[in-house]
Amino acid sequence: MPSRNPEPQPLSLDRIAARITVRPLFLRRVARPTPWKQALLTGELANVTGYLIEEGGKVSLWQVQNDLDLRRVAIAVNESRESFTEMIDFLPILPDELTAVGATYEQTRGDTECPAAAQLHYDAAIDEERGSRIIAMLVRTGRELARCTRGQMAQAERDSIADGCFAVSDSTSCKCGEEPSRAAVSAAAVLKALRSSTPRTHRKLIALTKLPSLNPPCSKKPTTGHLTSTRPRMRLQAS
Repeated sequence: MPSRNPEPQPLSLDRIAARITVRPLFLRRVARPTPWKQALLTGELANVTGYLIEEGGKVSLWQVQNDLDLRRVAIAVNESRESFTEMIDFLPILPDELTAVGATYEQTRGDTECPAAAQLHYDAAIDEERGSRIIAMLVRTGRELARCTRGQMAQAERDSIADGCFAVSDSTSCKCGEEPSRAAVSAAAVLKALRSSTPRTHRKLIALTKLPSLNPPCSKKPTTGHLTSTRPRMRLQAS
């Protein structure tokens, strides 16, 4: 008799993107998966062309090579949501599919407390015309969304807590990268305090941030492109 409480499945890139063997690949978060499923059935693109449109033509993407990258990215995406266990739908995009339409991309620091995850973020220069061509290409090839379920995200959160990931805990030592300097740890703590403090205490907290850098170091080096020193705010992704 099968168990009513099966063992939680960890996030697996091969499982959620079973038909894609190319590595690395880019992931684009999709807020509304239903229009994409309908587009795959009907070929109608009107409701999905906006998936790769952002103000300024800079489209936020995450590059993943393996299961660990996927876990870090998924936690980073849910860091700005109500719960780390919320379900996520990603649209997989191959690097060659971007270059095929002349879209360029550069590595930029992602909006997350995890330094290793932050280095997996990219901005792609995709205007409306290029975005429409990419969408049409993906629909034509039957590209399915890659879903991270609530159960998988719950396991991802537990694994990240066990690693001491800065995104999910107040740890001062994270296995995602090198142990941060005291200055970086202090700055991270102040930033978290600012989020929950009242305006009356902001000046005292800000005074504590007279540090050379707010970004903890990370042992993982960028693969390509330029890693910016600024940390952009998380943008609303595909509607």
